[in-house]
Amino acid sequence: MAITKLKKHDKCEVKAIKGPFGIHYGRLICARHHKHIQWLSEADYKALSTGLKNDPSATKSNNAK
Repeated sequence: MAITKLKKHDKCEVKAIKGPFGIHYGRLICARHHKHIQWLSEADYKALSTGLKNDPSATKSNNAK
């Protein structure tokens, strides 16, 4: 399942990282390529971090910190 409209990292593990990043609450990165995918609002970060932690297929590298 795609997290964003960007297709390049669809099959990669992702990581949600909490800021501070200026006006952004967090960021979503590709754990495989170490690339920024998108900025996250507080609500997006919390939804993703909860989803990643509760995903039975999540690994240590893609669990939100």
